[in-house]
Amino acid sequence: MNFFFDPVFWVEWLMLSALLGIGIYVSYTDLTVRRVPNRCTVALLAVGLLGQSLMLLLGETTLAQIGWVLLTSLVLVVTLTLVGLWAPGDAKLFWAASAALPPTLCPTVDPLSLHSTTPALLINALWCYLLILLVISFSRRDWKQVEAQGRPSMRHFGLAAWALAALLGWVLWIPMMVLNRPLSHLEVLVVIVIGYRLLEWGLEEKYWPVVLWPGALSLLYLVWVADGKWPYFFLWGALWLLELGYLRLRHWHSRGFVQAFPLGEIRPGAIPHDTLQGPEEELLCESGTPLSENQVTRLRKLAGEGRLPSGDTLTLEHPFPFVPFIVGGAMLTAIFAGNTVLPLTRLIEWLRG
Repeated sequence: MNFFFDPVFWVEWLMLSALLGIGIYVSYTDLTVRRVPNRCTVALLAVGLLGQSLMLLLGETTLAQIGWVLLTSLVLVVTLTLVGLWAPGDAKLFWAASAALPPTLCPTVDPLSLHSTTPALLINALWCYLLILLVISFSRRDWKQVEAQGRPSMRHFGLAAWALAALLGWVLWIPMMVLNRPLSHLEVLVVIVIGYRLLEWGLEEKYWPVVLWPGALSLLYLVWVADGKWPYFFLWGALWLLELGYLRLRHWHSRGFVQAFPLGEIRPGAIPHDTLQGPEEELLCESGTPLSENQVTRLRKLAGEGRLPSGDTLTLEHPFPFVPFIVGGAMLTAIFAGNTVLPLTRLIEWLRG
């Protein structure tokens, strides 16, 4: 097939080129001035909707698939914004990036499939985020100067390995008995992550063996009698590594992303790291709660009068920019979501003759 005369090829390249070009520019602005321009997000969304419409006319997607991608990604970004994973600008860009991914790369609408746009993009973005932050946390010199209190120990890591392995045994065993089918890799990932957090939250460690030993024995039995379970062991290894990174980052994050800013540079919406009280015991700002316009004005007035306890600066939580990881996750999704990228595959086939 001559790709020069293939309209699907050009629509795919239009969508991917816009995603990469706009994504690189927005990543630059997010890293330098901590802003995600709305015009860039709107432009990417417009290109995505245009590409989706052209794919619909070419018979490569359906209205139901387009609506499902937009709806699931919208629900996801609203939910993760409410729980504080990212800022609204990051959320809007994620939604636009979901629309800009060609539907030929993620052809399914199954929300629990790695070949579905929304979960594939989110998981790939989080992988990039955790791996980069883990590297940064190890490279920061001040990590060694942090007090050891609260730092995750080898006991935490070993307990996590045991718990995740036991939960894997439960996840492999129960669906075969109840559903008469194995779970997909994404279903296993979701169930184990949620199950582990529920285990931490709802059960004291001294009672964990009651739940974990049956799961561990089930896993050992399945290893003995069954074949084709190795992908799940790789998944267990990936989950354990993610847990190690999560434990380390959870301890380090509050120290690695805090910075003092001059009050003249602080804008409403900034998140103070510490609770601050005024000279008359009035509450000026609360840790973790975004500043209002009135609070910023009050802080600047007190600083000008020399009555602000922190001087003319305020320590803010300084979140790591998430936009570059969304863009990186989109590129990984384009490469791996459909095993091979169709435009790249067709170009290589054409070059080979």
